[in-house]
Order: sequence, then structure tokens, then C-alpha cells
Amino acid sequence: MSQTIKLTVKFLSGSTQFSVDVPADASVAALKKAIQPQASLAPEAQKIIFSGRILKDEDTLEKVGSFSCF
Repeated sequence: MSQTIKLTVKFLSGSTQFSVDVPADASVAALKKAIQPQASLAPEAQKIIFSGRILKDEDTLEKVGSFSCF
């Protein structure tokens, strides 16, 4: 069973910040779906940026690496 991690989500404007819990082996697409209820933003309209690059929906959080910087 996969470990669950808590990620802090921030808008680029810095105006909104909240946390979501997702499995460590979740895809970026799954993360976007977890963000949708709190952000009121469709997954297709979201961009997840980590270490200066936009992550692809098929990337997994495990592949990306460090979770504390999301």
C-alpha cells in the first residue's frame, strides 16, 4: 500500500494556500483532481510547477521526487 503525503498547494499569486492528501505514487493528473474541490479550478486549467518546470499529467509524484516543495 502506498504512503499518503500531505502537499501544500499555493496559487502563483500567493493569495491562496491549502493542503491536500494524496498517495505518494499518485499521478499529477490525480493530484489535480484532488486540488479541484478546494481550488474550484478544473484539472485541465491547472498547471503544477515543481522546481521551475511544469509537470506532465502522466508524471508520478514519486518520479518527481521531493514532496516538500510543491
